[in-house]
Amino acid sequence: MMLEARDMRVAARIRRPGYAQRNPHQFTIRSAVASGRQTELSKIVNGNGDWMFYGHSNAAQTGLDAWWLIDLRAFRAGLFPIRSSAQQIVMEDQANAMGQGSSGLM
Repeated sequence: MMLEARDMRVAARIRRPGYAQRNPHQFTIRSAVASGRQTELSKIVNGNGDWMFYGHSNAAQTGLDAWWLIDLRAFRAGLFPIRSSAQQIVMEDQANAMGQGSSGLM
């Protein structure tokens, strides 16, 4: 989902209950989908979105257990560091239950 304000675009993703407990310091971005459509990762790399709201639903699915607001410009800089002293993002590819690739970003 993409929300647009006057001068910014905010991507949004809410995960089902349980993911926050298994991976409390990670967030997941889809890097492949069976349909061949554009993925979350490719959209971000191509410059879509200024910020990302990433949340984890509570068990009752009535609210959020945890959430982050991610600066996608900083995220892109971590994916492709220009300076040798810049910190690079660590990624791990994992297939989900549907066989779709996802990158767990820490």
